[in-house]
Amino acid sequence: MASLESSDYSNQWIESNAVICADYNEIMKQIEDADFLAGFVRAINSSLEIESLYAAAARWLYDHLKFNVIVFEPSVSRSGSKPKAFASICKSSCRSELVELTRIFNGLILDEIEGHESLGLPNSRSGRVFNSCIYMNLPDDMGNIALFWGEDACRNMTDVLLNNICDCFASALKNSLKYEALKELSMRDSLTGLFNRRVLEEMLVIESERRDPIPMSMVLIDLDDFKKVNDTYGHQAGDAVLSGFGDFLRRNCRGADLVARYGGEEFAILLASHSLSDASEFAERLQRNLSGTIFKAIGNKIRVTISIGVSNYTGKGKCDSHELLRHADRALYRAKRNGKDQVCISENRPVSQVIKINRASKFRALPLIVLAA
Repeated sequence: MASLESSDYSNQWIESNAVICADYNEIMKQIEDADFLAGFVRAINSSLEIESLYAAAARWLYDHLKFNVIVFEPSVSRSGSKPKAFASICKSSCRSELVELTRIFNGLILDEIEGHESLGLPNSRSGRVFNSCIYMNLPDDMGNIALFWGEDACRNMTDVLLNNICDCFASALKNSLKYEALKELSMRDSLTGLFNRRVLEEMLVIESERRDPIPMSMVLIDLDDFKKVNDTYGHQAGDAVLSGFGDFLRRNCRGADLVARYGGEEFAILLASHSLSDASEFAERLQRNLSGTIFKAIGNKIRVTISIGVSNYTGKGKCDSHELLRHADRALYRAKRNGKDQVCISENRPVSQVIKINRASKFRALPLIVLAA
């Protein structure tokens, strides 16, 4: 009888210890998760730049979850945004798997997947991508985070931890998006949506400080007799023409060209890697394309012409950005003085004379107006 009681007591003691150990392990895991989450929040809120946010989140999540690949997929409602991916594994050893990821996530580019260096790893890990995956939907339609593992099983994660990760990341992403929106507003002209003069001047300073300068050209454009548009049709119509001209410049310039509203009815285009002859041909092409363009403004149809000044830096010697701008301005002044509606280069000679447009009688006639890029 005593033996049975002793056995029951031993079993109860074992079961009690097992419960205590389980509780202890659970408590320690919760402490570990809480410690990770606190560091995660500090890291992702250390910068308002979206690229820095992605990098910080990837590094901290890797330390805790040891993923092979992570993909941040922004909401489709964010125009112009695209997925960002980080890989801890050797990209060359699993190229086919990464190519498959580019098919799954629209806009993800293979060459833009960050490697192990961005995660602070001295070397890339070996392994495959698709053995297991966790796909987390961010709250408030902010997008998704996808985590992929290979041969190694992913760490056991609770729903509480995953939800906290999503909530914290979404909150940081909202702050970054607000910051990006405010920064964009400070860089853009409110009427045309083009870059403003400050951005142009800052870019010229950056280019002038490059160790390996590249050829570039400055194209200054001015709307001819634009005051007559405002006087004849009103300032609202004039604003509509300026806005329409901004759209025209966007359609006729490359993505690499910096297009800015320089002030009033003056616009500027900084062309990278362009010779003087290439820049002059570009300016002439703008005029030809503009000759067939009609701007609808408050019930009116208005044609415009432009005077253009062009200057060039060859890429040899130190670039003086102020001189580049000053020479283009002088060339523009000559184009205006010599009759307007023409392109002049900085050698004090006109490149071409645009043929005047024969306006159909159904259009209200105005002097041709030149809108600068």
